Amino acid sequence: MAMTDNIGKIFVISGITCSGKDTIINTLVESSINLFRPISMTTRPPKPHETPGVHYHFVSRNEFERMIQDGELLEYDDWGSGHYYGTPRKPVEDALNQGKNVLVDQSRGGMLKMKENIGSDYTIQTVYVLAPSLATLYRRGISRGDKPQQVRTRLERAKRDIRTGVPLYDHILVNDVLNETLTAVEQWVTDSVIQSPFLIGSEVQDHVDRLVAEEVAPNFLDTLVNNNASERKYIR
Repeated sequence: MAMTDNIGKIFVISGITCSGKDTIINTLVESSINLFRPISMTTRPPKPHETPGVHYHFVSRNEFERMIQDGELLEYDDWGSGHYYGTPRKPVEDALNQGKNVLVDQSRGGMLKMKENIGSDYTIQTVYVLAPSLATLYRRGISRGDKPQQVRTRLERAKRDIRTGVPLYDHILVNDVLNETLTAVEQWVTDSVIQSPFLIGSEVQDHVDRLVAEEVAPNFLDTLVNNNASERKYIR
């Protein structure tokens, strides 16, 4: 239950592979004291470089399943991995009740679960991040060191997901020039202003149609690898 009149909002950012959504979230959270990014919870063991409470909250499977039963998670999934991942409810609601906006990176399924579970006391808005072209996504994937076949597989899956995923979101954003994207998202979060590179009206369907229809030459990835193609840094 909300505790004050000055309640923050939840902003969920989703996107296809190499869309830059993590870079958007990390940059904005680091630059603002009024934005909160919750730490996910998982039942898998920590990797050598991971710090509990920083990268993830690591808990036992029994504890995670107790939290599911008690409604203490806003969303969760195991992704077929045998390990649960989820977003704890309490840190999110505490931040909202302190007047902070919450910025979350979520899959489409996680977004839908959060909208279902957050309750009517809080406002949740969603955006789906796209790239200006399929070729741009290929370049970004190769630039960050992904293998060509990995990029092909992920982006073919992304093309299928775009048509079904985009209609579920409140807003659609094309991340081409990072600084312009950051400015637009910051204004969306702080002032509910929607401006370019957010897409409006028929622009959404036009852009989706172009992405889905785009074909990349079979040797395009090999050319990128051979030329050691570079592009400004994007984080998945």
